[in-house]
Amino acid sequence: MNRVIAAGLLAGAAVVVRDAGACSCMPPEAALLAPDRVDDAPVNAKVRIEVPSYAGAAAPLLRVHGGADVPVTTRKIAGGDLDVIELTPAAPLAPSTQYEVATIDRSRHPPVHVLGTFKTGAATSDTTAPRFDRLGPPVTSRPGANAMSSSCGVPGPWVTFDDVALTDPGRPDAQLFIGVWLGDASGKIDDTKPPARLLRASRGSLVLGKSSLCMPHDFAFPASAHAWVGLAPIDEAGNAGALRKVKVDLKAGKP
Repeated sequence: MNRVIAAGLLAGAAVVVRDAGACSCMPPEAALLAPDRVDDAPVNAKVRIEVPSYAGAAAPLLRVHGGADVPVTTRKIAGGDLDVIELTPAAPLAPSTQYEVATIDRSRHPPVHVLGTFKTGAATSDTTAPRFDRLGPPVTSRPGANAMSSSCGVPGPWVTFDDVALTDPGRPDAQLFIGVWLGDASGKIDDTKPPARLLRASRGSLVLGKSSLCMPHDFAFPASAHAWVGLAPIDEAGNAGALRKVKVDLKAGKP
């Protein structure tokens, strides 16, 4: 699945007014990221969804289709206008079983909103880490004042990695993510902590930062000449591949 956002909760119309005119953006919406519409999810899969970061967004739940709720622990990874919520089941999921991910909001009718479904495969766990096959060099964009020529433009910077390719030797069809960590000024990156962002490459590209007011994901680069970022592929079960540490030049950039 290459999409990052699908239909779900509404956060209200996101409208930003500037001197150059009005910028109307679609509101951020909740979506099941993974496992999504698969029939062979590993029984140790973590469920990841995106939800609007505004206060009051309904909490997600995991349950057997037509059955009981599944006890989970919840972790939030910030993502700008959309946060990633990671649900880790307290015990391995049942094999060959249909599950659904939903939210409950008593202020809505009906109160239950199903974000998506998936089915587990055989009673096997995924313990093989994914890997980067390719990761192009970072390209910084800093349009500055030129951004005002567009009502949705931003001054930057944002950083784009092209030619991004990931694979999971244990699951050829795995739905993969990229964990992103921000290092300190000396380049030290602590990947034992949760990533600052959990993103997906789109059409072979990964963007860090907000390239438009309508882009839901942001990344807080330091106000310095350069930054260190760490990138690691992460699969549905939470297995993380080798960390790539990259130095990003923030003072340069194409307009």
